[in-house]
Amino acid sequence: MDFRFSDEQQALEELARQILNDHATHDRFKALEADGGAVFDRDLWTALADAGILGSAVPEVHGGAGYGLLELLPVFEEAGRHVAPVPLVTTLVGALAIARFGDDALRTNWLPRIVAGDAVVASGLEDDPGADGTGVTAMHDSHQWRLTGTRLFVPYAAEADVVIVPARVDGEVGLFVVSPGDGLTVTKLLSTNRQPIGHVELSSTPAWTLVAPGDEGAAAVQWITERTAAAYCTVQAGVCEGAVRMMATHASNREQFGKKIAEFQAVAQRAADAFIDTQMVRLSAWQAMFRLAMEWEATNEVAVAKFWAGDGAMRAVHAAQHVHGGLGVDTDYPVHRYFLWAKQIEHTLGTPTRSLIALGAALAAEPV
Repeated sequence: MDFRFSDEQQALEELARQILNDHATHDRFKALEADGGAVFDRDLWTALADAGILGSAVPEVHGGAGYGLLELLPVFEEAGRHVAPVPLVTTLVGALAIARFGDDALRTNWLPRIVAGDAVVASGLEDDPGADGTGVTAMHDSHQWRLTGTRLFVPYAAEADVVIVPARVDGEVGLFVVSPGDGLTVTKLLSTNRQPIGHVELSSTPAWTLVAPGDEGAAAVQWITERTAAAYCTVQAGVCEGAVRMMATHASNREQFGKKIAEFQAVAQRAADAFIDTQMVRLSAWQAMFRLAMEWEATNEVAVAKFWAGDGAMRAVHAAQHVHGGLGVDTDYPVHRYFLWAKQIEHTLGTPTRSLIALGAALAAEPV
């Protein structure tokens, strides 16, 4: 079996790496962070759009390249390696959802704008798509659906041109799209890694239907929730690799007591453990992404990936911080960003304990 990336995946990876190497620099990030507020690098976003990255998973009829989830995997990893402050996960997975579930009007209205970099997609999703309460309810008046409720901690909510939201009506869940304007209020917040998030308040907000409430609605919510989680796990793999690479470089150059600190057994063992944790984050994320791309059952695999993206990733970035010594806590030095990103992604995914609880429940439900 050939596990190598396809030619298309390799080309996207190389293109993304080239753009991020040019734009996602430490000096650029320091300038964006100077005012202490949330960071969204719109110049980088434009560069990704101009290169066709944002349209890579959009159907060709709407101006994209027509690729799928698996081709996005190396793009997400590169974003993590460079801790790039752009809404790649929510926008690209959101584009996949609109292309799959949206009607002709939604696809025609939004997909070309996503390809051009003119539209950001946010997703106010539940961590558990089977939960009884999503915090948002839907009702249908004589003309359209309207949503009322609250979604907390929505990445890029204030910057978004379209927000994908699950909502319930009469005990059934559907998947909807809303836009800023009438009945939608966003309270801006600042996340751990300085990327923008927001509380979204919906008050009889007009909405378009992706999937109407019912059995197919629940499946659609699970579809986008699992793909969003797996994508964040893939970003986390890149975050860990970026941190471990910086640690390896520092340990190979830093001298103490007349020799490189990489030659000390304790440092070498710590670095080796961080490398193993990073590989587990990557392999579990890849497994989840592959199964989802093939449209196979992947609920348990996503839970495993989420566990490693929290548990293993935090060990890896802790090691990178510690091996750097005083530099690890110096915000003028770039390694701190990897720690902040890893912590933010860990909590975005719901923490490792919740993933273990879900896996335990799934295992207990299987007949022996």
